[in-house]
Amino acid sequence: MIFMGNNRRTVPPNATHATYPPPVGSHHLVLRVPAKVEYALRALVALARLAPNTVKGDRLARDEDIPFRFLELTLGELRHAGIVASRRGSDGGYWLGRDADQISVADVMIALEGTLIDVRIAAAGSASATSHQQTARLWDRSEQQLQALYSSVTIADLAAPETADPGTADPLTTDRRTTRSGREDPVADRRAD
Repeated sequence: MIFMGNNRRTVPPNATHATYPPPVGSHHLVLRVPAKVEYALRALVALARLAPNTVKGDRLARDEDIPFRFLELTLGELRHAGIVASRRGSDGGYWLGRDADQISVADVMIALEGTLIDVRIAAAGSASATSHQQTARLWDRSEQQLQALYSSVTIADLAAPETADPGTADPLTTDRRTTRSGREDPVADRRAD
């Protein structure tokens, strides 16, 4: 389940309102994704699908249902990071600053948030040093796994035709084959079956 920004009412994909929120006592993993990152990824996927054409910011905002001013600020940050480029004028607009297969989700998150995971660990204080070290190791390991996942998924992967199901890919599996973009394909055997 993914929550965007401060929106705690986001319904997970394939859920009905009858099953959401989950019953009391059920356990779900919660990953909070800033709305800025979600909007940026949607905009970048749209730009990748429309490449090499330029796209006006207002059209991109309208087509992707993103508040225009918010998108404009977000694209400015991505432009500063070299992820998008833009040109003013009647023939202006936005386009990807690099090939879609050279822009990872990690690149976008770091450009917008400065980090992949925001873990605020309180000083050990009254907690034992051992328990503090154990939880710190857990957060370090989590960050490494998220880094591996977000670094392995590119905008090209997300922009792939609808027939490809990015939800079935598991970049953390050990079986690695190469995709058309030159990246490792962790689900090649499953697709062959």
